[in-house]
Amino acid sequence: AVEEDSWEGSALQLKRLLEQDGMPSARQTRQLLNWNNATGSYLGRLHKRYPSIFKKRIVRGMNLWNIDLSALSAECDAAGFSEAA
Repeated sequence: AVEEDSWEGSALQLKRLLEQDGMPSARQTRQLLNWNNATGSYLGRLHKRYPSIFKKRIVRGMNLWNIDLSALSAECDAAGFSEAA
């Protein structure tokens, strides 16, 4: 599910979204997330480092992730990353 300022779904849903043809980072995503549960593992690490941006809740035994896109964008800007990079 996508809301204006957040994204929510499973690690697998995020991986599939990032790997879609036409996504600028599709090739890099396939290379980085090429092992089983890579996406979930990285989301877990990001949750520990940035708990206000990457939130996890468990629904019927499945991890659902919520990413605050506004806060993520602000954090990336503060760190010197940009969409064009």
